[in-house]
Amino acid sequence: MVDDSRTTVRRRAVLKGAAGATVSGLATLAASSVADAADGAVDATAKKLEAYADLTSVAPGSPIRFFVNNGLSAGTSSTATMTIRRIAYPSDVDVATARVTVRGQTIPANVWATGCNWTATTTYTVPSTWPSGLYLALFTAGTLRGAVSFVVRATTPAALSRIVCQIPFTTAQAYNDWGGKSLYDVRSTNNVRSPRVSFDRPLSNPEYGDHFQWAYPFIRYAQRTGLAVDYVSSVDLHADPTLLDPYQLFVTVGHDEYWSRPMRQHLDHFVTGGGNAAILSGNTSYFQIRLDPNAAGTPNRIITCYKDWAADPIADINLKTVEWDEFGPSYKHAVGTYSQNASFGVGFVDGSVWSGTAARPASPFVAYRPGHWALAAAGLAAGSNFCGELVGYETDSLAWSTVNGLPVPTGTDGSPSNLNILAIADTRAWSKVAGQRGGHAVMGMFRNNGTVFNVGTVDWVKGLTSASATAERITTKVISRLATAKSARDRTVREMFQYHAKNADGSWRFLFSPSPFFTQKNTGWTYDGPAFWILGTPTAGAVGVKQYHYVAAGGGWSFRYQLATATPPAGWVDDGVSFYAYAAAGADTQPVYQYHAASAGTVDRVLYSTNPNMGLGWTLDGLAFHAPVKPALLSD
Repeated sequence: MVDDSRTTVRRRAVLKGAAGATVSGLATLAASSVADAADGAVDATAKKLEAYADLTSVAPGSPIRFFVNNGLSAGTSSTATMTIRRIAYPSDVDVATARVTVRGQTIPANVWATGCNWTATTTYTVPSTWPSGLYLALFTAGTLRGAVSFVVRATTPAALSRIVCQIPFTTAQAYNDWGGKSLYDVRSTNNVRSPRVSFDRPLSNPEYGDHFQWAYPFIRYAQRTGLAVDYVSSVDLHADPTLLDPYQLFVTVGHDEYWSRPMRQHLDHFVTGGGNAAILSGNTSYFQIRLDPNAAGTPNRIITCYKDWAADPIADINLKTVEWDEFGPSYKHAVGTYSQNASFGVGFVDGSVWSGTAARPASPFVAYRPGHWALAAAGLAAGSNFCGELVGYETDSLAWSTVNGLPVPTGTDGSPSNLNILAIADTRAWSKVAGQRGGHAVMGMFRNNGTVFNVGTVDWVKGLTSASATAERITTKVISRLATAKSARDRTVREMFQYHAKNADGSWRFLFSPSPFFTQKNTGWTYDGPAFWILGTPTAGAVGVKQYHYVAAGGGWSFRYQLATATPPAGWVDDGVSFYAYAAAGADTQPVYQYHAASAGTVDRVLYSTNPNMGLGWTLDGLAFHAPVKPALLSD
């Protein structure tokens, strides 16, 4: 029998927005509560409250479903208060509240892998007025408390901000041991991990999980400083190849460890298309995952990660769910050149971990390039120590050598050769403590058309505390510059890098490429630096520039470049259009000259430079083409 007084209370439940106005969703919640109360079950006192949602993110005006368990026998109902809270500065804001009926739910076997498959407790339609951000749905009854987090995306992406921040739900779920298992032995029953974990289950620690402890300080920093940011979940980046297209800057924070191949490919496409990235995270993209549908066919609800090459049954080796460095040029299987470093500049192989309960040893960053614009904002001098308290608990690094007293990437681990190593923290002393791993933390920046800045440490955003804090001064400068909008032309203007390799007679042959990764996997090429600028895509007034190569009878070979409209060189193989440039001078162009020099027993070597007086034994052949000048907004 339905208690009419309780039904009336539920029908009068009011959901209030930030300004106190009634918002949409009231009818949905009230109807759901009444239906639950009318099922004939007896109200009782909940034993616990635990919850999950059917989505990691939701667009304003769209519904999100919550599934809550009260710990009672299946179907037995109790009441709770649902409060939806937006994470904000200086304190969180309650944006909706209502009484809901909660049932006892059945917990199936292998719930960590299959999901709970609970009956929905309530459906809430997010008002169209809610700003993009991280939200928390709290379910409370007396001292009992359950929570589930979700992102509200922007109504119109990039309408209010050129910055999009990813909240790493995949990493939070990887560590989640609710129901008995996670992707970690140490967080699983009998110390045996599961290769599959489901989003369709509560988080063990929903209010202090992997995304909350780092997302909180970044969100509050952004709001305190007036920085407009749109938010998405990591599942969004996986599912939507166009997600980043409207934006200029992608940001991730804290501990963003678990990435699918589509996630990385979508970010790479964004960067090579002229977008920028600020990686305020450590141990970023250490494991490759697959996102699979649940039993009901809902996509992207199960994370698959075997962490073992042989154990993963998938036939496509590119989708093996192992450390990304297994796809790198110099580690384990070494099946390619797609280590973490290829997307983020640095990786975890040479990084460090402090998991001990004692205080971490002081391991500050040491500034190596204080004149770089990113560090200049903090007023650092060469050799200055800074932000030691933020180095940890996991860090990323790379293989480097010292040239003229400065660290430079070797490129052999998949790192870009043009990465500017701004600062290094030496954490090798951590290895002196049992169970800890020492190494380094490297802060750097590189350009692959777009610019990628990486702090190389998990705890960086915990230093976003005031305008005078070193971490905040660096972060604010980086975000401000990298979020500045580029024109369509500037998004396609990129560098052509020069590489050389030695001929048998000791002379050098040259190759030019827009890729900063040509030194990978012992190719024999040595990075010489940027040579000139090009257009990566067809642009008004530009023409294609073709690459040709020549192989001599003795095995020697060389490359040359010329406008596609020019007569092809006799005896050279046409490789097709390599890039775009101009046939005539313009207000924002510079000439690029072709030179040649003889090489004993082989074809002449060919070199390209903006210098009209190369000398050094090179013979000037004349003007090759006109290249665009460096756009003022591009950052290195």
